[in-house]
Order: sequence, then C-alpha cells, then structure tokens
Amino acid sequence: MIVTIVLALCVFASWLLIPHKITRYILGTLATLALLLQVIAITANMTHHWGMEKQVTTSDKKEIYSAGDQKLPTNLLITNEIGEDTDNYVMVFKNNEDDKEAKPHFKPNMDKSHISEAVKKQAKYEVKDTDQATQQTTKEEWVWKSDFYKFLLNFGDDQQELIQSTTTVTVPKDTWVVLNADQAKKLQQSQKDAQQQKDPKKQQQMAQQLAMKYKKQHPDASEQQVKDYVEHQTQIQVTKQIKQMISDQD
Repeated sequence: MIVTIVLALCVFASWLLIPHKITRYILGTLATLALLLQVIAITANMTHHWGMEKQVTTSDKKEIYSAGDQKLPTNLLITNEIGEDTDNYVMVFKNNEDDKEAKPHFKPNMDKSHISEAVKKQAKYEVKDTDQATQQTTKEEWVWKSDFYKFLLNFGDDQQELIQSTTTVTVPKDTWVVLNADQAKKLQQSQKDAQQQKDPKKQQQMAQQLAMKYKKQHPDASEQQVKDYVEHQTQIQVTKQIKQMISDQD
C-alpha cells in the first residue's frame, strides 16, 4: 500500500512539478513504468498469489474427554453432520476431564464477515485402535515468501490467507461410542432403565473373574494394575453392548 502511494505521488510530481522537459520525460516515464509494474504485481498477487507460497502446519494432538456423564462406563462423542455427505461435523465433547458440561465444537460462524473462512474449515472424526481420544488441526495457508513481497504487495494486516483447515478427532474403537444427538437421548434413557435393573452381585462376579484371569497371566501385577485392567475390560464390554444396542435401534 505504501509503495503504491509513493509511486503514485512520484508520477504526479515528475509529470507536473519538474520544469526541465527532458528530466520530466525521463523521470515521468520511469515513475509511470514503476507504478504500472506495481499494479501488475498486485493483480498477479490477487489472482494467482504471486509473491506467496503454500504452508502446511499441524498442531499438537490435544486430548479430549467424553461428552457423557462420568458415571457412564463408556465414552461418548456426539456428532451432527453439517449438510449431507459432507464429512464435516459439529461435535460435542469435553475439553478437560473435570468440565461439568460438554460443549459443541466446530460450529461454523455464518456471519457475513466470517462466512468465507467458515467454508474453508472442516471437522471430521476417525475411530482407530488407539488408547487416547485426541483432536488435531492441519492448516494450509498462503504466506508471504519474504518480508520484501509483504512490503511490496500487502494491503492490510493479514499476513496469511487460509486455504483449508481440517480438524480430525480420533477416538479409540474399543472404549468410545460415536453417536448423534437422538441416539444419545435414547442411550441416556436406556442407561437409566439399566441402572435400575443392575445386579451388583453379577457385576462383582464378572470383575472377580477378570481379576483372576489377569493375575494368572501376570503373577507379579500390583493391585492397581489389576484394578486398571478390570476397569478397562469392563469398559470394552459395555462399549460393545452399547454399539450393538444402537445398531439394533437403527
């Protein structure tokens, strides 16, 4: 912006304020050519991003936590697809383990001033054989090749232009359930009914069997290791049951 203004002033000054004819023609022509080249460069930048290059950055993985109640023996990721077959979702989960309520994430900002950015953002999920639920964002942006190009062509405060932003939420296949809002409501009700019909003795027997099995395979295991194993195996079994129940309802 500054360069363009300076060149425009030079064109004005060289053609109108220099009395000597030859000097006026030489300097006026040079200033006009420089301004013309500047306009061409700006046009090339606006249409083909001349002076810029693509840069891809990937954030660190951040752990996320279940959208369900802490008493629920499995973890929930509640999803709502934006449109049809877009693979772009609003997702509900907790950012911290001690959060009281889960919050929706990746909801597009449809304000007029942000809509151009919103259509470039995508959030999807994956179910994998992993131990931890995480989110990670990959951004592809146009950035200036150097400070020279930025000084020459920049018209505002923006140092980069977003091309595409993709956030991937990855959840463990054995201990997490992915479901929509309607399925989550049905699950909540069914869990209340199941809680009333729960047989504590049967659960205790199952836990004892799992503990005995683990101790047999790992004679030197500590009590905490046995406890962690029993809780994990119980969580896997409950997750399978809930997935089957959701599948039957559909």
